[in-house]
Amino acid sequence: MSYKHYGPRTRKGRGWLLGILIFLLVLILACGGVFLWARDQVGGADRAAPGVHLFGSDIAGCDRSQVLDILRTQGFAPLAGKSLTLSLPGEELSVSAEELGLVPDMEAEADAILAWGRTGDRNRDALNWLLDRSRTADFPRTWTPVLQEEPLRELCRQAAEKLDKEPTRYIVFPDEEAVQITLGTDGAHVDQEALLEELKAALERGELEVSCAPEKIPADTPDLEAIWEGLHTEPVNAKFDDTYQVQPEKAGKTFDLEEGEKLLAEAKEGETVRIPILTLEPEVKAEELEALLFRDLLASVDTPLTNNAVRTKNIEIAASMLNETILLPGQEFSYNGALGERTEEKGYGPATAYVNGELVEEVGGGICQLSSALYYCCMLADEEILERTNHMYYQTYLPLGMDATVSWGGPDFRFKLKDEYPILMKAWIEGGQLKTEIWGTKLDDSYVELEYHVDYTVPHKTVYYEHKRVKSGKRVITDYGRDGMQVTTYRVRYNGDGTLIERVTEAVNVYSARDQVIVVAIGERPKK
Repeated sequence: MSYKHYGPRTRKGRGWLLGILIFLLVLILACGGVFLWARDQVGGADRAAPGVHLFGSDIAGCDRSQVLDILRTQGFAPLAGKSLTLSLPGEELSVSAEELGLVPDMEAEADAILAWGRTGDRNRDALNWLLDRSRTADFPRTWTPVLQEEPLRELCRQAAEKLDKEPTRYIVFPDEEAVQITLGTDGAHVDQEALLEELKAALERGELEVSCAPEKIPADTPDLEAIWEGLHTEPVNAKFDDTYQVQPEKAGKTFDLEEGEKLLAEAKEGETVRIPILTLEPEVKAEELEALLFRDLLASVDTPLTNNAVRTKNIEIAASMLNETILLPGQEFSYNGALGERTEEKGYGPATAYVNGELVEEVGGGICQLSSALYYCCMLADEEILERTNHMYYQTYLPLGMDATVSWGGPDFRFKLKDEYPILMKAWIEGGQLKTEIWGTKLDDSYVELEYHVDYTVPHKTVYYEHKRVKSGKRVITDYGRDGMQVTTYRVRYNGDGTLIERVTEAVNVYSARDQVIVVAIGERPKK
């Protein structure tokens, strides 16, 4: 076996190895330096990485505050801090651009800028940069605003809440002197949808100030004609009711419609207008009607009373019952109906009366004088006679043919009032006279006169009776007797100037003859 001998290496061989080692060391040191340099260039996570451009400028190494400053100064968010203003009458409402979604989030954008090229490991970030130094990023990235409608709608709701109001209606309250009308006030309405569209359009144009003029809702205009119709009343004349009681007049009221329209046209909303009330006076007043009633004496007659006290008392009672009796137009009057049965309980006494041609004592005797006087007045007053009977024998207290006999259960005196106004009958005793009157309302100057004509007469006879109390040669007349006759009475009407209107036959009266009665002494009756 042979052994090869190796001696110590030469100096040349050791140098080569050392050179390699040195080279490697230098290379390592160089790489480490480059890495450290790259690490320094990349910086920490709180700074922008190399290759980041903001608005075209390299902002590598800028910290967050610097990035935010650049974003602000370069107009990244031009609407930041601004508001959309809605001007209302008397005040303003606003909503920020941020709430509307018109301002990008600069904080988030700054965070995105600082986060670009970062992995969370600085060494890796440095290595990545060394491996691809051409990497760049341009900021800000494209941002499209998204309008938030809800804040805009809320703004519209607030505007409507402040401006919307219902119109108030006018008020009418009349008093004795004027119609007072307080005008209503106009209302207002905000069309929220239309306002929303207007706000959107303004934002699209870049306008941040918008005026809101609400739609006017006019208040109701007073219907003055309807008010006039509700207030206007025609005057009511005084009038007689069915019983001829005077119903008083009533004044009417109104107002000048043209003047009222003028006052309303000049008034402002909410203002009170006073339109004077005018009084409309009636043409006929109560005192005028009252003055018409029983104004005129239509007829009157005075008839003499006898010396018979009982007869006069009977007439006085009857007159008191008739006195102040009112008869209405169209009504009928009955003498027996007005006085009723004549009885002693009513104060009547027996007095001379003719019944069936016989002279008798009858309770209530003598009251035919009142019925006759009333008949006479009714003819003068030109009333319609319904029932009347003349006495059997003519009477002397009235002109011939103008008497009216009555008896309970027998003849009655009735007439009907044909006048337009009522009459008042009066009867009383004064100075030995029965005074009878009819009062009413005379509407023209015509008048009536009464006439009579004796058509024929029937002379009365004389009869004699003997009586022992009569002294010889003496005569006692107990009844002077009366001729019989037929008398025609006439109602003659004249105009006020005396012109004859008509002459009408009123009645044909037939009176019986009544014997004259003479009492003589026994045996002294005249021989036929």
